[in-house]
Amino acid sequence: MGWISHFTDINRKYVASTVVRLILIHSLLLGLAGCDPTPGRESAPAPGEIPSPSASPNPGSPVRTNELQAEPVVPQPEPDPFEEQTEPEPVYRPADNRQIPDSELLNKLGIHVVESKHIRIYSDLPVEKIESLPPLVDQLIAVLQEYFGELPPDRDGKPFQLSGYVMEDVPLYEKSGLLPPKFAQLEHGRHQGAEFWIVVPDTDYYLRHLLFHEATHCYMMYMPHTSAPVWYLEGMAELFATHRLQNEDKVEFNVFPEESSAYEGFGRIELIKQDSEKTGLKTIEQVTNLESGGYHSNISYAWAWALCRFFDQHADYQGRFRHFSRQYLREEPFAELFNTEFEPLANQLNQEWLSFASELEYGMEYEQLRIDFTPGRMLAGSTEFTVDSNLGWQNSGWQLEQGKTYHLEATGLFELDETTRPWTSTADGISFDYYRGVPLGQLLGVIRPTEVENPEQNFCFAQFARFGKQLTFRAPYNGTLYLRINDRPDQLFNNQGELQIRLEEVAADSQ
Repeated sequence: MGWISHFTDINRKYVASTVVRLILIHSLLLGLAGCDPTPGRESAPAPGEIPSPSASPNPGSPVRTNELQAEPVVPQPEPDPFEEQTEPEPVYRPADNRQIPDSELLNKLGIHVVESKHIRIYSDLPVEKIESLPPLVDQLIAVLQEYFGELPPDRDGKPFQLSGYVMEDVPLYEKSGLLPPKFAQLEHGRHQGAEFWIVVPDTDYYLRHLLFHEATHCYMMYMPHTSAPVWYLEGMAELFATHRLQNEDKVEFNVFPEESSAYEGFGRIELIKQDSEKTGLKTIEQVTNLESGGYHSNISYAWAWALCRFFDQHADYQGRFRHFSRQYLREEPFAELFNTEFEPLANQLNQEWLSFASELEYGMEYEQLRIDFTPGRMLAGSTEFTVDSNLGWQNSGWQLEQGKTYHLEATGLFELDETTRPWTSTADGISFDYYRGVPLGQLLGVIRPTEVENPEQNFCFAQFARFGKQLTFRAPYNGTLYLRINDRPDQLFNNQGELQIRLEEVAADSQ
């Protein structure tokens, strides 16, 4: 018998003897207090209680009043300090069930294997085309761990590792059984557990993009009980897949493309522009409901990427959005929680999102396009203020009243693109260059409704009016006036100068 067992045995004997002594004392006290624990007998009256006339006191027992009754002493066994405590069951990652291809088969097929801590890549591409990829995936996994949180540990203590099949000759993988039959007719990429398969595209950038996209999927779906909707899963995979090589061995993820030439094969911005011209801009609700059964078109991926990018980088929404990645990604009612969180801002969100989507351009700057949603004061008489040439929609600070007529006059000069080929412009703009069908530099205006009465009003920042140097107009509804100059969102930062604005209400008899 070990010393711990011996000590425990002595301790238990001591507790048992103590309990016996306490029971004897308890019985003695009960007898002195006149309490009868015998079943079926009436209890003695409580201290200070006068028995009811209908009560039948025990025969031969005198009725006593105001007599202190002794409380029974119930012995409580002392806790055993050596009693084993129940430990919570540890949570582990699912077992690693990746297929391990036979090395002789791989050699026969001409498939090379390159490996790092977090990925093993099988490919029929030349080794020099794929040997730089595994370290880049390791960098991606580190970024995903920081963003979403780390995966549970492996039961055997092994690091999380993926298997990726980078296929140029797809039939080669089909015939050898390395590509699951359910992924036949694969066009771009698919994932399953900790494995994924991608078809080699035409450009080096898009090869890495697909690799990072599917690796992000594997990571997110390997987290226990992931229940996010498809738009979020695809949008986030696109978000982290959009990357920039800083040098040969360093990569930056979750970037906004600054120019199309460095992101060959990406094409998301062009797809959104084409789709918007064809079917119109999509509200947040429309994007989140795209192809609910699964994404089957590049257009859906493009919209999902843009929406996740909007939420993830916008200073007003980023904190809430990223909270979901850690707190609610594994919660069953993800979509319901998301709607509850952002529903109070639905109109504001759609108005700013539609403004963002309407002028989506490579290299656009988020901070310069943020909209101040502070309600304006009701204008009475006239007022003056300025409009900066290097910012997006600017809150005038004044609210217009439905049905009333106003006159706006803009004076002053500013420079467009002052860093390379400065053009001096007035509020009428310059007629030899256009953006969105309007002269570059022309003063634009919108009225944001105080109360949204129909969904179409949420398109207010995407459906602007041309103000120019001066304009007399009638307010279609109560709302705050916003102004800006017309320029590409990726070129606003090059502008310098401002316009002086005079706004006044026009009397009814002078209209």
